Amino acid sequence: MTEVLTGATVRKWIEKTAEVMAENRSYLTELDSAIGDADHGNNMDRGYKVVVEKLPEGDDIGALLKAVSMALISKVGAAAGSLYGTMFLQASKPLIGKSEIGFEETAQFFDDVVAGVKLRGKSDVGPCPSRRQAASTARTRRSAPMRSASWMRSMR
Repeated sequence: MTEVLTGATVRKWIEKTAEVMAENRSYLTELDSAIGDADHGNNMDRGYKVVVEKLPEGDDIGALLKAVSMALISKVGAAAGSLYGTMFLQASKPLIGKSEIGFEETAQFFDDVVAGVKLRGKSDVGPCPSRRQAASTARTRRSAPMRSASWMRSMR
């Protein structure tokens, strides 16, 4: 049996991310206070609240990801809103109209996430932990062991 990633699962990821942002709002702000202006937790929580409000009906994966992009760009602001928004926008483009995707499209999703980060950050994978993690995830998704039917379990 070929397993697929569905729009319903992507919607759950997005909603769970909003919950995690809310739960970690203070912690993210504390981390940001050491290197920035102590607003990252508040901004991401605010942005993901709007993300959940703006999610379209249905299970179109590309439309869901594009909604995340637009909400983050408009509500998070600063560098984070632009960076995460571009990341989701790049990843959404090839998935518009698709309610389920298989292994190759899921692996391509992670490649597109990396491309979005590189595009907005005007950089390549290097010292930035976000870029390294996204690139590592993309490589892992394309590895031989991940091509087995168990790959979907790692995505839930």
